[in-house]
Amino acid sequence: AVTFDGDSDYLKVGNSSGYDMDGDFTAEAWVYPTAFTNDYAGIFGFSHDSDSAGWNVLLRSSGRLHMNVDMTYTDVTNSLRLNKWTHVALVRSGSGSGNCKLYIDGVADATTITETDSTGVPSSDQCAIGTYPGMETSREFTGFISNARVIKGTALYTANFTPPTRALTNVTNTKLLCCQSPTSATAAAVTPGSITANGDAAAT
Repeated sequence: AVTFDGDSDYLKVGNSSGYDMDGDFTAEAWVYPTAFTNDYAGIFGFSHDSDSAGWNVLLRSSGRLHMNVDMTYTDVTNSLRLNKWTHVALVRSGSGSGNCKLYIDGVADATTITETDSTGVPSSDQCAIGTYPGMETSREFTGFISNARVIKGTALYTANFTPPTRALTNVTNTKLLCCQSPTSATAAAVTPGSITANGDAAAT
């Protein structure tokens, strides 16, 4: 996992067309918040308001999760618990129907958004883990993130499922797979470019 203390700690994981989702996709990670410090804290994603593009999973200061796909966004029904590992997966599925759901510990949240457009690639901001791109010093996540994986072109989960208990692997269409090393925050099994650690973000 990678640890983030909520004070200018985050990973930047490149700016790539591999993050432009023009159909089905899956973005998932294991998340362990230790404090709800900042509102709209970025867990992971590629999104920025000024570009009106991208996708993201955010954490409200109330503990409630928030999903954003091409600037169609909403809080979801359920919240994360402090000091507990939770598997979180943002999935768009449906052969162009644009059905976007957030699965929390393998259970689909009741909230759904519909967004069929390509998510685009923001012009100035890289995909980030542990913060919100473009607002890196005000929307930082506090806690641990493990096994972050982004899959383009595949809705890996389309019904409730049992969360994986082993390290995630490089399945077909994986564009990013990181936050797995016990010794390096920037190590990755799959990445379109180099990963940069900022602040005190560190492997644990």
